[in-house]
Amino acid sequence: GVELENGDVVGLPPQQLRAAGKSASQAFPVGTAVDVVCENQDLNGRHGKVTGNFRGRVGVELENGDKVGLPPQQLRAAGKSASQAFPVGTAVDIVCENQDLNGRHGKVTGNCRGRVGVELENGDKVGLPPQQLRSVGKNASQACPVGTAVDIVCENQDLNGRHGKVTGNFRGRVGVELENGDVVGLPPQQLRAAGKSASQAFPVGTA
Repeated sequence: GVELENGDVVGLPPQQLRAAGKSASQAFPVGTAVDVVCENQDLNGRHGKVTGNFRGRVGVELENGDKVGLPPQQLRAAGKSASQAFPVGTAVDIVCENQDLNGRHGKVTGNCRGRVGVELENGDKVGLPPQQLRSVGKNASQACPVGTAVDIVCENQDLNGRHGKVTGNFRGRVGVELENGDVVGLPPQQLRAAGKSASQAFPVGTA
């Protein structure tokens, strides 16, 4: 005999029964922070908080105040929400497949509908899901001020180990004038603040 959630009792053969995992109310207690994972593009990726459970569905209040009821398999217990992971003012790098945005640097301006608002260094504003952002330390202009002597550390054998001086910053990349006068643009992680260059350490005429 099986007592259903509404109190009815039914008799079923064992082959029609499966041991259940946690019920919706056990898996997602009231107050649990959740991410929505479903095929509905208006809801997929949204973040919210569990408000209750009814008839096997989970009530979720989204960040904008909307309330929806979803089956538990469309929910994932969330880590930090977008607003917690990327507070306003956080410096971020963009990591995504969009080549116009990938590698760009910006600052968080706000959060809405589970997306993070980012103001890029050129003033453009975009909204991105948190998984496409990385918190960064100093941005390019802070890490490599104009005039800084740098060594290049990268996989490009024509550039690796070269020495130069920072000439400026644009779109999250650092302009470097090499010792031969060539100018290249590189991401800050491929640069190291340099000690003295060979010509500084050993000027012409040094014994």
